[in-house]
Amino acid sequence: MKLQSTALGRIISFCFYTIVATDGPGNYICDKDYLLSDDISKYVRGSCKLLKYADTSYRHPVTFDGSSHFGISDATLFATPARIDYTKKYMGGNTGKIRIVIDSMCNLVGLVYVTNQSYKRCIKILDSIDESWSTSGTISNPIPKTYGYDCNVKIFILEETLQYYRNLKQHISKLEKWKISKYINKIISTEFAEKEVYLWPIQVNGMLNESTCTTLHRIAVDEDLIFMGMMYRPGSEWKRCKHIEYVDPEPPRSLDPTKNSIGEHIFENVRAYKCDDVYISAITVNSHMQAACTSIMEDQRNTVGFIGMWPVRREEFSIASRSKST
Repeated sequence: MKLQSTALGRIISFCFYTIVATDGPGNYICDKDYLLSDDISKYVRGSCKLLKYADTSYRHPVTFDGSSHFGISDATLFATPARIDYTKKYMGGNTGKIRIVIDSMCNLVGLVYVTNQSYKRCIKILDSIDESWSTSGTISNPIPKTYGYDCNVKIFILEETLQYYRNLKQHISKLEKWKISKYINKIISTEFAEKEVYLWPIQVNGMLNESTCTTLHRIAVDEDLIFMGMMYRPGSEWKRCKHIEYVDPEPPRSLDPTKNSIGEHIFENVRAYKCDDVYISAITVNSHMQAACTSIMEDQRNTVGFIGMWPVRREEFSIASRSKST
């Protein structure tokens, strides 16, 4: 049995979908990497083709559990590295850390990135979301959250920035003013309502040295040392960094009892399987059947009495661990 996938024969008799990406990507941030909407659209198309052709010699797509990241627990999702060319068989090597997550009908669910053999969800920048792309109609005024700051496409995460601020504040409070004046810029900023703004250099350990005098990305505080945001200097003038906001994705819902939350048909007589030491849940089988059915209908094949062998994908890190042990 191949480590990457398991062949499962099912009789596929009907399908009502075609492979097409229906969610407008928007711009995303994965950790500190900025991904533009147009690039994501291209990656989604490649992921769809990988899922459609389902070659067993391909390592990707891999299955993805969307319950904790996207609130989808009744369907199996599929993840593909963002920059893999679907026309080339990819067997190993560096796949990068960013993954495109789609469902069995090729709808973009979101993006995640790999860290320590686990995933973290990328955030979709709030002001890049085109409401005309929304298909679920389930968004109920979610509360925006702050991710960080965009300083001319250089990303600073809020938690890290606040830690820099706390470290510097502790250090600066112990020094005399004449000792710290050369490290701090004082400006009157129209972007902060004509207030006096003190610009502190970003330093990981909170210590000031000669190299900090020319730092182009700085923490903005008021005269009472209260954190106000961030600024950067592209030329001779300081500009305010853009506030990055996002909302947590709301789990999809379906009112159709014949479909699951993401719109997959709930096929009859679907059950779980155990192949050697590999357990394949009924949910995973159902999602693979939907993917297979969609692909067959896309190719406009005659499906009457057709028995299709469709590879059941594996989880990414189970593949990696097994590859190391063999």
